[in-house]
Amino acid sequence: MKHCEMKDLIGKKILEIVASENDVSIQTDGGLFNIYHSQDCCESVTIHSIGDIKSLVGKVVETATDDTVEAPPELPEDRYIDSETWTKQTINGVEILWHGQSNGYYSETPHCELDETIKTLDIDSDLESNTEIKPQIVSE
Repeated sequence: MKHCEMKDLIGKKILEIVASENDVSIQTDGGLFNIYHSQDCCESVTIHSIGDIKSLVGKVVETATDDTVEAPPELPEDRYIDSETWTKQTINGVEILWHGQSNGYYSETPHCELDETIKTLDIDSDLESNTEIKPQIVSE
């Protein structure tokens, strides 16, 4: 796996996308992008809100950004947090908002890693390249 940035998604076709509270996995025709935060000691990084990521499946990424933003206005200003970072990632207009907090000495942002060895079959392009599909016979 190698470090990547959101802009590395541009030009890739999204085949599958899965998210949890702590990570986003994006399977593309160029490999598997994992966006997550590796927990250390005294910090937490989670997904605060996420748009309709399923709408990205089957689409080629035209825009992908990663920006530090202000806290959402609906949060109370008097909440006690030593340090926090809000990171907004956008893929073709779909937003993922991450919230990181710590005592000020640890990372508060998500990280992106790309595994180019994990690729899935793009059925549409494979069907176009094959004029005949032969069934497999399985014997027991």
